[in-house]
Amino acid sequence: MDYTGQVEMIVFKNSFKRLVKYALRPGVNFVNARPKLILFATSVANKIGLEGVTRSVCSRLMIRAYGQMSNLNNFIPKDAKSLSPRARMIYADIKAAIEHRKRGSL
Repeated sequence: MDYTGQVEMIVFKNSFKRLVKYALRPGVNFVNARPKLILFATSVANKIGLEGVTRSVCSRLMIRAYGQMSNLNNFIPKDAKSLSPRARMIYADIKAAIEHRKRGSL
């Protein structure tokens, strides 16, 4: 295969990927908009033993439809200093409630 053949193949692959993304996006949006459908599908998959398969297929479809997903841990603040004053108050209240619940259950 000469250079022009390789370029044509690359162009074809990129066009095909774009078409697949365009075709998958409405399906992913349809399923995401219906939480009951997701619950039903996962319960059926769990009953027949396909939990791991459905998780990997769903994650691959989401990545194909919307691109690489970012890691959510990058957005979680590591300490209360980086939070707003109101968020710090809420954070402190939640921590106090967790500690109170731990002490109450012991």
